[in-house]
Amino acid sequence: MHFIFLHDILITVADAETQKTT
Repeated sequence: MHFIFLHDILITVADAETQKTT
């Protein structure tokens, strides 16, 4: 499956959320 793909999206979203919160 595309576990890496999902993981990459998850990290990207989490990073965006962190940057927005900061």
